[in-house]
Parts: sequence; structure tokens; C-alpha cells
Amino acid sequence: MRAPAAKVLLALAVTGALSAAPALAGTEDRLDRLEARAQVIADLAMDVDRLKRENRELRGTVEELENRVEQLTRRIREIATDFDQRLLQRQAAPAPQAAAPAPPAQPPAAKPAPGNGAPSAAPADHAGEQAEYEAAFKALQQKKYKEATAGFRSYLRKYPAGDNADSAHYWLGEALYVNDDEKGALGEFQTVLDKYPQSSKAPNALLKIGYIQHATGDRKKAEATLTRVVKQYPQTPAAKLAQQKLDAIRAEGR
Repeated sequence: MRAPAAKVLLALAVTGALSAAPALAGTEDRLDRLEARAQVIADLAMDVDRLKRENRELRGTVEELENRVEQLTRRIREIATDFDQRLLQRQAAPAPQAAAPAPPAQPPAAKPAPGNGAPSAAPADHAGEQAEYEAAFKALQQKKYKEATAGFRSYLRKYPAGDNADSAHYWLGEALYVNDDEKGALGEFQTVLDKYPQSSKAPNALLKIGYIQHATGDRKKAEATLTRVVKQYPQTPAAKLAQQKLDAIRAEGR
């Protein structure tokens, strides 16, 4: 009886083990799937963190590039101003005064008429006008733009019809332009064209109006103004610069 009983017990144990095997296999399979999902979630979280980090880095790069563009824009304006100054400095400088002829020995100098003995104040006024203009122009050359702006405005208040009024309006426009006052600069350049159309500053004043129109987003007006410079003032440095700017603007639109 013991041998059959042992066999029965062994058979029951084997049967139990076989019935438990599928349950264990199913549990392990579910665990594997859960672990795989957890790994996917972890990988996605790492990807999100990496994208956030890259986005922060890109924002920093964009801000740095914007700062560099702003600095380069200011530098380009300064270079353009220096170029104009070198180009037109001879025109802005006063003409050399001829030496006064020696007074003749005969006849003697005429006496002043009665009641008109006071000497004329015109030479002194001219000297003061020229000195004030040159002081403002010197400040501009030294890149003291605020000082130059104040100097040219003071000159124009005192001498609105002075010998250097057209140049004062033009250089005042340049000083304002470098300091990002496009509206003020536009008004000064336009004054040169309106009041002094024959001035040597007129071609460059029109050129700078085109630059400002483009900088403020009015591309059509800028193209029309720059084309006018090329046609109205051919064979001038302003016309060459206008054509270069036109080519650049048209390249942007392609």
C-alpha cells in the first residue's frame, strides 16, 4: 500500500507544479511589459529634458545674435558717418581767405561820414558763426553725438540763414541718425532738400532718407528714393552707395 500511495502523492505534486507554471509565466510576462513601458516613459522624459535644455540654449544664442546684430548696425552707421565725413570734410571746411591788399599810399583814407562812425559788426558776426559751426563739427568728428546735436541746433537758432546752414542741417541729421532718432534725422535731411536743393549735401541727404525708409520697414519708398539718387545725381559717391543699397534690398526679396 505504501508504494501506490507514494506514487499518488508524486503524481499530485507533478500535476500541481504543471498547473502553477502558466500562472508564473503570465506574471513574468506582465512584469516584462511593465518594465518595458517604464523604460519608454523614462526615455521620453529624458528626451523632453534634453529638448528643454536645447531650447534654453537656442534662446540664449538668439539673444546673443540679436545683441551682435544691434552692435553691428550701430558700427555700420558709425562707419558710414565717418566715410561721409572724410568725403565731405573738404566741402565743410571754410575756404582759405585771401590776404588783404596793402592800403594805397594815396589818396588818404576817407573819413567816416558824420553819424556813421561805428565800425561794421559783420566781420565779428561771421567769425563767431564760423567758430560755432566748427565746434559742433569737431564734436561730431570725435563721435560726441549729443554734444554735436546741441551745437548744430544752437548754430541754426542763431544763424538760420548762415553760410553753413545747409551743412549744419545735414550733420545734425547724421548725429540724430547715429543715435537712432530716425524721425528727427529724416526731418533734417528733408530740410536740406527743401531749402537747399543745390547744396553739395543734397545727394547724401537724399541717400540717407532712403536708408531711413528701409530701416523703418518702408521698402517701396526706400527703393523709389534710392533710385532717385542714382538718376538725379549720377557719377557721385551717393549714387554708387544708393545702387549698392538697392542691390542689397532686391536680394532680400528674392
